[in-house]
Order: sequence, then C-alpha cells, then structure tokens
Amino acid sequence: RIPHGIFRYPGADHGFFCDHRASYNEAAASDAWTQVMQLFSRELQAT
Repeated sequence: RIPHGIFRYPGADHGFFCDHRASYNEAAASDAWTQVMQLFSRELQAT
C-alpha cells in the first residue's frame, strides 16, 4: 500500500499553481505548496 493523499480546491482549475496563467489561484497554490513541502519533509529525509 502506497501512502497518498488527494486534495481538491474548489474554484481551482487546471494550472492553478502557475502564477503566469489566468487560472492561477493564490489560496489554492499556497496550500498546495505547503502540502508539497510537508510531503518532502516527511518522506525525503536522509538516513
């Protein structure tokens, strides 16, 4: 079993993370970045 998570952001369309697009959604992008950094911190620790 592979740990995973799915996050949906109401009102955020394809490309919501790219601040050069009309579909950019600042609130969704900010939360998504937090989720990515938490994943990296949790899963990519050096041993």
